[in-house]
Amino acid sequence: MSKTTLILVALACVGYANAGIFGGSKIECGSSTDKKSFTLINPSIPPNSCNYKVEAYSSYVCQLRIEFDMQLAQPTLPSAQNGLEYPECVDDYLEVGGYKFCGRELTAHRAGGSQLPTIVWDIRVEQLECPKGSPVRAFPIAQRASFTDGWWIAPVGCLQYFPDSTGTVTSFNYDNGLGTYQGNFDYAICFKRETSTEGIELDFDSFELGYRSDINEELGEACRPAQRNSGFNEDRLSIPDAEVEEDNINGNLFCGSSLSGKTVTSRAPGPLVLRFHSDKIYRADIPERGFTFSYNTL
Repeated sequence: MSKTTLILVALACVGYANAGIFGGSKIECGSSTDKKSFTLINPSIPPNSCNYKVEAYSSYVCQLRIEFDMQLAQPTLPSAQNGLEYPECVDDYLEVGGYKFCGRELTAHRAGGSQLPTIVWDIRVEQLECPKGSPVRAFPIAQRASFTDGWWIAPVGCLQYFPDSTGTVTSFNYDNGLGTYQGNFDYAICFKRETSTEGIELDFDSFELGYRSDINEELGEACRPAQRNSGFNEDRLSIPDAEVEEDNINGNLFCGSSLSGKTVTSRAPGPLVLRFHSDKIYRADIPERGFTFSYNTL
C-alpha cells in the first residue's frame, strides 16, 4: 500500500462545531492560499505527498480553525516486524502544526463504511483574526466591529475547542468504537467559559483507555503512578475536580473503562479544560479505543 502524507503548513486549532463557519474556494495539492475560508479536497488519485501552504489573510490572523472529514489508513500497531512500541500514524496521515492524524474522522454530515480502503479527505479551514495586542482568547465582538471571529478563538494550547454550550466530543480516530488512538499523544480539549458559567457536565457514552491490569483500580494513581518510569500504563483523561455521579466518588485522573456510561460534573475554577495523555506502552489484550461523550456547560 502506498503512503499518503498530507501536510498543512500552519499552527492550528482543531475542532468540530455544531454550526460551520466555512465557505470559500477549494484548494488543490501543492497550492498556497491567503483566503480567509477555504476547503482542501483530495484529488481523484491522491499523490504520495500533498502539501498546502497557508499565507496570512491579514496581519490580524492569530489562529486557524480546522474541521475535517477523512478516511486514511489506521494507526500502525506494534509488531515484531515493524519494531514499533505503540500505535503510530505511519502509512497515511494528516500533519498539522507537528501533530499527526490518521484513521477515520467523520463528522455527522458524512458517512461511509469503515471497511472501505479509499483514501479521502475534506478539510475546511478558517483563518481567525484577533486585534493586535490582545491575548489569544475569546473577546467581545463589539470591541471592534471589523472583527467577527471572537466566538471561535480558542485559549492558547487547546487542540480541540468547543464554543457551544452543548455538544459531543470524541477522541481522535474513535470511529464508533472501532478505532485505536495513537500512543505518545498529549492534547487539551477546551470549552468556552462565559462569565456566568459554573462548570461542565459530561455524559460518557463510551470510555476505553489503557490501564494497569495488575490492580483493580482505574482512577487516580492507578492512571499515573507516583513513581516515574514505572513501566505501568499511564493513559488517562484528566478532569479537574471531577465528581462521578453514579459511583459517588471524586477524582482527577481516569483510565480503563472507569467512565463508560457515567455522568461527570466538574466545577473547578478557571478554564474549562480536559487533558488527554497516551503513553508509549501498548498491549493487544487491552482495548485502547478512546472515548465519546456529550457535554453541557452549567
